[in-house]
Amino acid sequence: MQPHVGDWKSSMTLSKPTLPSNHAFVVQFRTRPNGAPSWGGRVEHLVSYQVARFDSLDALLAFMTRVLTEVEAQAHRVADTEETGGRAQRGSSCASSRATLEGHDR
Repeated sequence: MQPHVGDWKSSMTLSKPTLPSNHAFVVQFRTRPNGAPSWGGRVEHLVSYQVARFDSLDALLAFMTRVLTEVEAQAHRVADTEETGGRAQRGSSCASSRATLEGHDR
């Protein structure tokens, strides 16, 4: 009797990850000599490699909020560019190129 050999790839469904990597951080907390909990440490955003040291929970959350806001803004800019086929970006670069050329003509 042979074991069942199936195509595992065809049974897998592609779906949006429940924990997107652009929302992932590594947080390291400092320890105090007496073992008391500390809200100080280091945090790194895994996708952008942005790093910060923090001395309080508020500082940690402020860093994470700022980075996630930047990530969301960048995602929206990419989506907008894809929707317009990059026309807005190409138009602005053409205008700046024309201004540069006009400046050299004088």
